[in-house]
Amino acid sequence: MKTGTLVAFFFLWCTIPVMGQRIDTVWVDSIPIEMVFVEGGSFVQGCDTKDTSIHCPQTSTPAHKVVLNDFYIAKYELTRELYSAIMGKDPSICSFEHPRRLCPVENVSWYDAQAFIDTLNARIGMHFRLPTEAEWEYAACGGKYHSPFRFAGSHNINDVGWRVETDPKVRGQVCQWTKPVGQKQPNALGLYDMTCNVKEWCSDWFSSEYYSLQNSFKNPKGPAQGDEKVCRGGSWGEGDIKNCWVSTRSKSNPETHSPCIGFRLAMDAEDVKR
Repeated sequence: MKTGTLVAFFFLWCTIPVMGQRIDTVWVDSIPIEMVFVEGGSFVQGCDTKDTSIHCPQTSTPAHKVVLNDFYIAKYELTRELYSAIMGKDPSICSFEHPRRLCPVENVSWYDAQAFIDTLNARIGMHFRLPTEAEWEYAACGGKYHSPFRFAGSHNINDVGWRVETDPKVRGQVCQWTKPVGQKQPNALGLYDMTCNVKEWCSDWFSSEYYSLQNSFKNPKGPAQGDEKVCRGGSWGEGDIKNCWVSTRSKSNPETHSPCIGFRLAMDAEDVKR
């Protein structure tokens, strides 16, 4: 067993039912990583142009049926505390909130997120990964409890997300700063902050035409290559509320370091040894 930043390292899987779902927790140096089990199934991904009350972003159309296997996704965005425990540093530049360690890590590139996951997996023998874009949207919509909410758990962004325009203390500032995870209302799966706080890196390469060019959407993983990676969920810094919709796709160069971008862990269900 390696020592160092994880002197008191141990891990333990336990099961806790929440909102009809199963949460499996792995403990790393007394820090919990709570993973919510998401039962697979089919759903309609993307923005539905039949709803005349909204104007869909072109890159989020056409809406299409996706079929997914079971998977796990983290209850919270990855925190500064956990990132520091694994990597020995905190790259974040946002948040005057206390405790800052419970705010989502940000200012991490897609490659930084991958390096964190590789290091975490090597130390504890697990198989964490980033969620695919389809998994992210399915989970944000509530999985098998799918709801038509525009945001992850509500039609009202104030219920579920932190954003410049919803925080009067910081309105007009260049940076709102992040907030500690889990303070807003969760969605039907018990997932927090999937609408705003920080955008979240997904594993997929981004293509504006991916939805229209694909013939099969069973466990889709995105294009084989590209120049930008998918980000989802919107951030505290969004000026356009449409960027926070669960169906909206955003993108960024995988080398980008931004106070608006962090990530959330995922895992194949079959990788959990019971």
